[in-house]
Amino acid sequence: MRRTQSLILALALLPLPALSGCGPAPTDPGPGGVSVEDARELDRAAEKLDAQQANPPLFPEKDEAVEDAQR
Repeated sequence: MRRTQSLILALALLPLPALSGCGPAPTDPGPGGVSVEDARELDRAAEKLDAQQANPPLFPEKDEAVEDAQR
């Protein structure tokens, strides 16, 4: 009886390693209706913008539009 239970348990757990590799395809819709791949790219772009805002340049270049508005 014990051997049968062990065999059933082993057979039940056998497909788990194969299923653990399953995940969303790059074209599956993700949050907000965009694909998973697009969501990753948006996250990367947001991280870049956050990094730029966290470390602004000490002496920003003057914007030509601001100079024109001051004239």
